Amino acid sequence: MYKLPLHILHYVEYNKSQRNPNSVLKHNAVCNRIPLAKGLREKITHFSTKRASMSKELKFNFNPFKEGLNHVLGTLETDIMEVLWKQGESSVKDILDAFPADKDISYSAVITVTNRMTKKGLLKKRKMGKAYLYNPIYDKERFYEIVSKKVVDGISGFSLKSAMVHFVDYMSHTDQEKMEYFSKLIESKRQKQLIQKEPPENTKKR
Repeated sequence: MYKLPLHILHYVEYNKSQRNPNSVLKHNAVCNRIPLAKGLREKITHFSTKRASMSKELKFNFNPFKEGLNHVLGTLETDIMEVLWKQGESSVKDILDAFPADKDISYSAVITVTNRMTKKGLLKKRKMGKAYLYNPIYDKERFYEIVSKKVVDGISGFSLKSAMVHFVDYMSHTDQEKMEYFSKLIESKRQKQLIQKEPPENTKKR
């Protein structure tokens, strides 16, 4: 009976797995059963896992009538994120222990929400013994950057002119230091655009 060469067999199994990102683990299991050159299996497995993680985009809904992080996160989600940003990778028990004593939150509620946050691209988890450890995918500053950009993109698509008018009006009520910062930021962006539009020196001479 004719047997396919190992490299072809691996190629077929690999491409099958790429049709469905959720089958990466199955693909990795198949790779482990096929003898590959030293280091090749690790590279392919790393690529597959990286590709699957890249397909998971951060998901959230913006609520303009809330405040702070509650604009994009639920109350318990916000509490969990604040704990994880402060103390790093933690188990559900660690998260519960970090909550104030008067906060009546059940163990199962935290498990449900942390798993939901993992699916939304907010957290990553790994198993340690019998427990799972959770960690934010983004630090606080990076998370704020991503959310701010998505919100601005959304508002701009709705009404850019109206958004800018309200933003300028809002800025007029802030302190002078913030006004000065944004004025310099706008000017630097304007200068950068002018430089990019200027033709190269060799083009000018011609």
